[in-house]
Amino acid sequence: MLGEAAKKERPPRNVGVTEFVTDLEHCIRTHALRLAETFPQWGDKCGAVTTKVDFQALVYEETLSPMMQKHGYTSALWCAMYSLGMVPIVDTSQPNNLNFDIWHK
Repeated sequence: MLGEAAKKERPPRNVGVTEFVTDLEHCIRTHALRLAETFPQWGDKCGAVTTKVDFQALVYEETLSPMMQKHGYTSALWCAMYSLGMVPIVDTSQPNNLNFDIWHK
């Protein structure tokens, strides 16, 4: 049985599928755009790892929090994962790439 805290964290179930899909698509596009825009701040290989991770956490909080608050943790996870696949050139040799066919089997 779920504890009271877990029950309170669950999003309402009255959100329609169309609204969820629209919100997920918006989240994916927004998250991917923010990651691309902020790449110079967190993509510098010479920068301190902790600085990059802290900056990335701020970007993730900004872009994923609305989705998580409205639809729950799993939806924010989907948004983050599918945002990574929004690149014009897909390296299909990488098994962790979301466009790689093993993700969809």
